[in-house]
Amino acid sequence: MSEEKNENQNEASNKAQSSENKQEQPISGKEQENLAQGSEKEQPDLQSMAPPPVDFRLFIEGFVGQALVALGKIPHPVTGETSVELPWARYFIDILGMLEEKTQGNLDKELASLLESRLTMLRMTFVDMQK
Repeated sequence: MSEEKNENQNEASNKAQSSENKQEQPISGKEQENLAQGSEKEQPDLQSMAPPPVDFRLFIEGFVGQALVALGKIPHPVTGETSVELPWARYFIDILGMLEEKTQGNLDKELASLLESRLTMLRMTFVDMQK
């Protein structure tokens, strides 16, 4: 009987700790807004999601995505808002340019072509945004 009592106490303690850990995490402004509006939209549980595999293509596309967000071409993944931040766009484009320079001759044709085409697209978009 005492073993059963200990198990129940451990379960209750684990549930309380789990609840405390969830409360310690800050809530973003958008999440607060959704809660205030009674939004039923489900947010993904990032803690239970596995990270993607390590892949150079995904690495490149991550910076491309950040540049596109900074250029205002796609919405921010968290806020859903679009805004133009040209200094940040230039920063991400420059990172990709550095990667192209430092990996020259070390990438297979497919990856080199991907990097070159993404950089060309971003640079042209950046120039158009400055007009």
